[in-house]
Amino acid sequence: MDWADIISRFVVAIPKPVGRALMLPLRVLPSFRKVERVFRVIDEVSELERCGKFDAAEQMREQALRLTESGFSAPLWRSKGFDRLRRNMPDEALAAFEQGIAQLEKLPMMYGVSEPHELYYGAALAALGVGERERAKGYYRRSANLTAGTLRRGGNYGRWWEEQLENLRRRLGERTRV
Repeated sequence: MDWADIISRFVVAIPKPVGRALMLPLRVLPSFRKVERVFRVIDEVSELERCGKFDAAEQMREQALRLTESGFSAPLWRSKGFDRLRRNMPDEALAAFEQGIAQLEKLPMMYGVSEPHELYYGAALAALGVGERERAKGYYRRSANLTAGTLRRGGNYGRWWEEQLENLRRRLGERTRV
C-alpha cells in the first residue's frame, strides 16, 4: 500500500459534513479558494446535466479546464470522463480519467476532494470500453481498494456504489473480495 492509498482511505472515511467543517478555517488560503471555484463549476455543470443541457455543461467544463491550474483540475477531468462515457466515447473518457489521475500526483492535497475512487472506477469502465481488460482490472482494483474499508464499516458510499463495484468486478472476471 503506497502513501496515496493510505491518505485516500483516511480521507474517504471522513463523513462529508465533518470534512466541510474541518475545511472552513482553511478558506483564507488561496489554494482552497481555487478548490472552491472548481467545485462551484462542478456543481453548475452537474445541474446543467441534470436538466439535460449537456452541450452547455460541456462548454462550461471546457472553459474551466482552460482556466484552472492543472493541479486543481482532477474533479473537472472526472466530470469530463463520465460525460464521455455517457456519450459512448470510451477512448476520450479514458484519456480524461487518466488526465485526472495524473493531476492527483501534482497536488496531493486534492486527492481526497477529487473522489479518486470515482476516477479509477471511471477509468476502469473506459478501459473496458476500449478493450483493454488488464488495464481496466488495474483501475478497478485501485477503486475497490480505496473504498474497501469504508464499505466494510457501512460507510458513506452505500448500496448503489457497492453494487456498481460488484457489477464491474463481475464484468472483469475478478475474484470476489474478502
